[in-house]
Amino acid sequence: MSLCHKEKLTQSKKWRAGFDLLEKHNLLFEACLFNPQLDELNKLAKSYPNTSLILEHMGFPIGLGGPYASYGRSTSDRNNILEQWQNDIAAVAENKNVMVKLSGFFMPLFGLGVS
Repeated sequence: MSLCHKEKLTQSKKWRAGFDLLEKHNLLFEACLFNPQLDELNKLAKSYPNTSLILEHMGFPIGLGGPYASYGRSTSDRNNILEQWQNDIAAVAENKNVMVKLSGFFMPLFGLGVS
């Protein structure tokens, strides 16, 4: 599943040249992404240990409910999505330069909010 117009965008030299400026100017990076992109964020955090990153909305585990529930077509699929998200968020959490914004789980996107 591609959730960005360009796969592995954060690995491009041009993108990283811009990202390099964050540390130079003591700025941080906020990432709003879906769970399949957590590994990319983890790699980015490891490559830039002196740059602060904020993961918004806990890395949206898409497919658990809401309008994107079709990604998790069955209970088994949803359990796999949740398990993968748990593993990936744990890996991201090992990076001392990453903070996680605890938000978003009751947004309609997940199907857990008030309708």
